Amino acid sequence: MAVNLLTNSVQYNHNGGRVRVITRADSDAAILMVANTGPPIPAEDLPHIFERFYRADKSRARADGRSGLGLAICLAIVQAHGGTIAVSSAPETDTLFTVRLPRLDRPEQAAKVACGRPHGWKGRRNVHI
Repeated sequence: MAVNLLTNSVQYNHNGGRVRVITRADSDAAILMVANTGPPIPAEDLPHIFERFYRADKSRARADGRSGLGLAICLAIVQAHGGTIAVSSAPETDTLFTVRLPRLDRPEQAAKVACGRPHGWKGRRNVHI
């Protein structure tokens, strides 16, 4: 998941652009933030970028050998671990992906995630994408 976010941040950046990786923890989550200085993701595409096969830049679809599955896989992995992933992007700002995963070093959080399944999944064992 982290490799995919980093690869996308490099792939969709300007030549000479910057990629920032920030990690931190708060009381209930480990947080990974990946940002780049590339062109913003258009507002109309933001609600769809975690969908399978979705490509914001239609002109690059499959031409670069990428399938549009990476962010859908990231979402599935994060959700399978009881976390969330969000994106923000606008002109004149960095595109920022924020992943929050439950801290399993806290007993109350560890109880919410068992065997890689978020609490409340009622026996679902596989993530199908």
